[in-house]
Amino acid sequence: MDLIKDLGALTLASRMKRLAERFLNDVGVVFKEREVSIEPRWVTVYYLLARDGAMSVVEIARALRISHPAIHQIAQEMLKAGYLVQSRDSQDGRRRLLALSDSALEMKPQMEELWDDIGRAASKVIQDSGFDVLRVLESLEWELDQRPFHQRIRDTAKSRQQQEVVIVEYQTEMADVYRDLVLSWVKADYHVEPQDLEVAEDPVGTLIRPGGHVFIAQVESECLGTAALRKMNDQTFELCKMVVTPRARGRQLGQKLMRHAIAKARMLGARKIVLETNHKAEAAIKLYRKNGFQHHPFPPEHPPGFERADVWMELDLSQDHSLPT
Repeated sequence: MDLIKDLGALTLASRMKRLAERFLNDVGVVFKEREVSIEPRWVTVYYLLARDGAMSVVEIARALRISHPAIHQIAQEMLKAGYLVQSRDSQDGRRRLLALSDSALEMKPQMEELWDDIGRAASKVIQDSGFDVLRVLESLEWELDQRPFHQRIRDTAKSRQQQEVVIVEYQTEMADVYRDLVLSWVKADYHVEPQDLEVAEDPVGTLIRPGGHVFIAQVESECLGTAALRKMNDQTFELCKMVVTPRARGRQLGQKLMRHAIAKARMLGARKIVLETNHKAEAAIKLYRKNGFQHHPFPPEHPPGFERADVWMELDLSQDHSLPT
């Protein structure tokens, strides 16, 4: 199992970091073989100073397009190891300049040989991969220059929240989606009971035809949640099989399904909605309470219908419950 790989674009940064560490670790192996006592992650700073001479931390960070704190850390490590020396700018005493030490400069011929070997090996890896990786990286960097990733995340979240949620009545073409929604919820926390299979396989026969309703929450025609009203008598409905797929949570689909079901029951002249659930469903129970449901003992005429059911709640529709917006 490779979780980072399996998660795809979600872990793009981690995947790139892992690949970078793999390259740097292998470069470190070669450095040790050739008795070069320099850390691979220092190489770009070494190369820049060897080419351009003394520079400030800010200038190095700007040239390499690496964060100032990261360059500062590398500089401190190189100073401690004796690869850098620091001085004050003769024209601006507040400006600190970094330059390669004499001992570091003596390594330059050996480093140039290493750079050539590393560059050739890296080019061969790119060629063998069959992709112009450098061009792809340039494209990614350009895209992030146009709009930073943190802004893209905000835009995505905003767009998701603005997508309209539509509550529709169940249609037979939704059979597979409905079955998956209902059973996936049960399987996640409980074991599937015969009543679960009966409703999941035949919502029309078990719920709709006897006078109930099955609602489907859709976002851009994708079914992401469901809830049902089972008719118990002319004045009472049971709220059941209310499910929201995990990836759609955070959009208040449960609240919207709940309000729709309550409004439907009122329209049909019901005076009460009941439900049974399990005490472990804390988030669901909180939602029920928020919408006016109250705890009651299981009535003698309606014992628990499921092995997992140990909570009974009722909503008195004769009272004016103020539903949250």
